[in-house]
Amino acid sequence: ELDDDFFIKGKSISIKNSRSLSLSDMMRLYYYRGLHDGIFDQSLRSLVIDSIQNIEEQSRNEDHSSSVFFREILKLPKNVGKTLNAMNELGLLAAYLPEFKEIVGFFQPGVYHCYTTDEHTLIALKNLEKLQGENSHVGKIFSSLKEKDLIYLAILFHDIGKPISLSGHEIIGAEIANSIMEYMGYDAEEISLVQFLVRHHLTMEQVAFRRNINDAATLNSFASLFPSAYALDLLFLLTYADLSAVSQHVWTQWKSDLLFELFRKTKIL
Repeated sequence: ELDDDFFIKGKSISIKNSRSLSLSDMMRLYYYRGLHDGIFDQSLRSLVIDSIQNIEEQSRNEDHSSSVFFREILKLPKNVGKTLNAMNELGLLAAYLPEFKEIVGFFQPGVYHCYTTDEHTLIALKNLEKLQGENSHVGKIFSSLKEKDLIYLAILFHDIGKPISLSGHEIIGAEIANSIMEYMGYDAEEISLVQFLVRHHLTMEQVAFRRNINDAATLNSFASLFPSAYALDLLFLLTYADLSAVSQHVWTQWKSDLLFELFRKTKIL
């Protein structure tokens, strides 16, 4: 038994008594799915699909407990990207986050992007999660994080403003992040950090690839942006995740070396 409503046998999760599921029920269900790396049996999957259609017209404000379970999903020790991807496949992520719904299937113009914005976002999150235990610069930083929910939120929100305007989407995204995180119950300091990451998610690559990172004025100007060394760590991770999820050919060793060199030099200022 997982609780009074759900049980698991092997990897298959089932419901005891079939009934319409609330948003909170489904968030709890996906938390179990991520925690146990499980799947829904066929009848439960059908029930989830029907229940999502029933709640799509409701506001998330009607079910505050759903945010408790969503935050727990973000804090899972593994399978966060896999769980969010499964939520996106059936439409639950868009039902919970109407702002995310706008990027589902949204085509990103440009010669490099080969994924829709929602695909790109979730691939970025999964690529970051794969770094756990990896003996690389980004892997060591990611593995050292005690709490990873804030970097996951920054990835979820980094392109969420694109359907409104491609130009300045990072500024729009930071404002969207603020309203969503306030509802979720995050404190002002946590919200401010995620807003900073979303607002500057293009900055590090622009400085690393288009500016002279050996120039003292450039380095000082870049370093002055950061409220803390922790913010620099997270922006380095977000930049990696973003670039690694554009296409299979965008992330290169040259870019990796340049980004780390900028990170290293900024860290010691």
